[in-house]
Amino acid sequence: MVDANSLERSKYFIIYRLVLKNFVLTIRSKKLQIILLVIHITVNFMNKILKTIGAATVATMMFAVVAVPAPAQAQTIAELQAQIQALMAQIAALTGGSTTTTTGYTFSRDLTVGATGADVMELQKFLNAKGFTVASAGAGAPGQESSYFGGLTKAALARYQASQGIAPAVGYFGPITRANVNAMNTTTTGGGSTDGGSTDGGNTGSNTLEGGAGSIDTYTLTAGYSSEEVGEDEEDVEVAGLEIENSDGSDIQITAVKLVFAQGTADRDFDKYAEDVAIWFKGKEVARVDADNFTSDNSYTQTLTLDSGVIIKADEKKDLIVSISGVSNLDSGDETETWTVDFRTVRFVDAQGAVISEDPSTGTETFSFEAFATAANVEFKITNGDDAINDAQIHEVETGTTKTTNVPVFAFDVEIEGNSDVRVDDFSVEATTSRTGTTIYADDLFSKIELYVDGKNVGDGTISADENTIIFSDLDLDLDAGKTYEFVLHVDFLGVGGALNEGDTFSFTIGETETDLATTDIDDQNGDALADADITGSATSETSSVYNVYIDVNLVSVAATANNNDTAADDDTGLFTMVFDITAKGGTVYVGDTAAATTVADGSVGTGVATDAIVYRVYDSGTATTDDLADTVTFTTPAGVTDSTDNIMINENSTSRVTLTVSQTNDSTEDDGIYFMDLAGIAWGVADDTTYEFMYTFDLDDFETGTIQLN
Repeated sequence: MVDANSLERSKYFIIYRLVLKNFVLTIRSKKLQIILLVIHITVNFMNKILKTIGAATVATMMFAVVAVPAPAQAQTIAELQAQIQALMAQIAALTGGSTTTTTGYTFSRDLTVGATGADVMELQKFLNAKGFTVASAGAGAPGQESSYFGGLTKAALARYQASQGIAPAVGYFGPITRANVNAMNTTTTGGGSTDGGSTDGGNTGSNTLEGGAGSIDTYTLTAGYSSEEVGEDEEDVEVAGLEIENSDGSDIQITAVKLVFAQGTADRDFDKYAEDVAIWFKGKEVARVDADNFTSDNSYTQTLTLDSGVIIKADEKKDLIVSISGVSNLDSGDETETWTVDFRTVRFVDAQGAVISEDPSTGTETFSFEAFATAANVEFKITNGDDAINDAQIHEVETGTTKTTNVPVFAFDVEIEGNSDVRVDDFSVEATTSRTGTTIYADDLFSKIELYVDGKNVGDGTISADENTIIFSDLDLDLDAGKTYEFVLHVDFLGVGGALNEGDTFSFTIGETETDLATTDIDDQNGDALADADITGSATSETSSVYNVYIDVNLVSVAATANNNDTAADDDTGLFTMVFDITAKGGTVYVGDTAAATTVADGSVGTGVATDAIVYRVYDSGTATTDDLADTVTFTTPAGVTDSTDNIMINENSTSRVTLTVSQTNDSTEDDGIYFMDLAGIAWGVADDTTYEFMYTFDLDDFETGTIQLN
């Protein structure tokens, strides 16, 4: 009888048979094929006689064939598995092929913020390899993984957990995540020869030193480090470097460095400010200790033993870099306080095995501890957005209870400067609304206000008690450092005839006043509120109007000509001509067929009166003037458009072309100067009378003639 263990072992003979058969088919060497076929036939034969003579005997015969010594006692399943793996590796080496084995790092403990160790570095490597980058540069970046678990590691892990459906995805490396990572943490290894690795630095490869007696020519503090800021919960901030120039006598291996920290303006122990201290060489971490190793009892002094591989070739110059990780809960009283660091001793070995210790005597570097946002130079920078949205314009609305929906009315850009991501939970914008003869508020115009960021709807706004502050709450909006985002307010307009009237105006702004409100909640990636000084800039839209019936105006042409008389008795004259089209929208409109001059300079023109139908300005050297103006206004009316005594009537969707001609005569009372004309506004109404309810002043920047000189 064959027992259960024997039957179980038989499965591994089958595995041998299948594996060897597959490899035989891919091997080009006939000699090696023959060897493996012999093994295959032998295994096949052994499997057939397993039940007759027993597993132990078969195992002895089989391993004898492949030159593997027979075990002294019956083998366990685990031992057989190990031997299968070994055989597969040997075959891969012989054939130059590859095989997939579970050679990745196996994690054995829970990890969270503040944890240190080799397993933290392995976790960072795993996350970077999977595309969930811990940092784009510096500590934590691919190839520069560190052994400290901080905020960046937590954020990268949370993104990985979300991708795997692990809940909650909060960046805690617990049993569920650990099992997931261990299951995925496999590597593919190939056969063939290798070059044995590098001997020039790093933590792998040969550490063979070449040369004779060694010495270091010079020590210098590395340029580029000056008053560095270590932020709260910020990982591996480089604060000082030691440039080591080796002599040409021998390669050297740096084995230890003694660091001495000293209080500058600080008045508490080092571990109240720092989480840990690390040393880096050629972008690789070579030492790390907890900050509580530096105490007042040892005068904040500690010798750090470096990993093997810190080798500086003869006549080379390399840097050792010191980095500090800040504590996650820096006391506000400790912010801005300073420390210094001194490279007190460097110990190295030369090619002859001599161990040398010496003081570089380079002096110290000063650094400070700051709130996270301060050290990261975070700035939430607001600027004006899309002009097509913010420029003054008419928004067409419906009547009665019909709403006009999803209209963009205010755009501003937000740039996240510095090294920290930002979370926006709450903020506000201010609306300014107006109506002739009465006071109105935002809820008289809008039934809904929504916020879009980069084209995505992220939340609704509410109108506050003062009726013009628009508050956006609980947005949970994460903005990445170094990026610029487009914020756009979309509204639903109410209909004309309810709370909203034709001609109502509005504008929006966001700036210092709005971001100082208690309703503002904008945090850095450490969860701390941005300081007032870190939220900068402003944005404002121009004043726009809402109408159901309105006019649209388009420029056709402009001209300015001068008739210059050279004799003292004659006057210079100028002629300004402007042609534009007026189109009626939404219904019939009436435009006055007279013109008037106004001296309003470069500002908005108020509601028109009976004598102010077409409103223009003539400028003398930049200042509007009314002296000696003679004007003529002509209308070219298309078929179907009727003139009344005082107005031109324009039916819905019809267009009238207006030619405005203005002359300027310079007699002895006029200034010599440069003259031009512009269009200030067009008064219009919805009734055939001389009371014009509305004044069109939108998009008139281009309605301006060229300049002429008059004497």
